[in-house]
Amino acid sequence: MPTTHDLTKLSLFKITTAREVILYARHVVTGRAMASAAEGLPYAPCAGVRLEAGSPALIDFDDDGRAVHFTGGVVLSVEQLPGPPFEPLP
Repeated sequence: MPTTHDLTKLSLFKITTAREVILYARHVVTGRAMASAAEGLPYAPCAGVRLEAGSPALIDFDDDGRAVHFTGGVVLSVEQLPGPPFEPLP
């Protein structure tokens, strides 16, 4: 993730599950993403996520080339926070 603090370059999401609140951000130019598995935890780079309502939250964190899988609670809601719109990458 770029070391920018310019939030205008990040698409931000708040995912509420039955167990935690996940924060997810993706850089609009590079496509690099990071996530926090619960409010108050630091962000970490991630390679992939599944954050669909009614399914368990899944995050594949990238820990120096090793995949670290996080399975959270069932997703109750996904809310995009103010910032640039999320656009799927090709």
